[in-house]
Amino acid sequence: MEEKKLLVRPMSEKDLSDVLEIEKQGFISPWTESQFLYELNENPVATLMVLTYGEKVIGFVDFWITFDSACINQIAVIKELRGHKLGKLLMTDTIARIEGVEEVKAITLEVRVHNDVAINFYLSFDFDIVLTKKQYYDNGDDAYYMMKVVKE
Repeated sequence: MEEKKLLVRPMSEKDLSDVLEIEKQGFISPWTESQFLYELNENPVATLMVLTYGEKVIGFVDFWITFDSACINQIAVIKELRGHKLGKLLMTDTIARIEGVEEVKAITLEVRVHNDVAINFYLSFDFDIVLTKKQYYDNGDDAYYMMKVVKE
């Protein structure tokens, strides 16, 4: 019998059904399959990774690296496994990957101003709230623009 273990690996199209389910569970305006396909196959600056346990996708992250910065677009863990430090594992891996790119000096992201769980999660990784983007989301919600400096 094969031992199950946690693994962060590149996302592939075969992971899409699991990722779309996590997406629906975690976001007010979930991305579509076509948006993920664009990120996977066409966006040259996108990196998509999945967190797996055995063969099961239990989390994912999508980030872009452009010039001297990185932007975390999405990070999520399957709903029933939240609160078990899997998001922390995925974020730690993501930050390490980004810091390994010599020219990247900062990581940015946007988060809904009322999403206290996510805000506190990002603050725990030394992200700072830089400003508020008014009516940033489709439904009119404001976003905090957050940043973590990784190199001076």
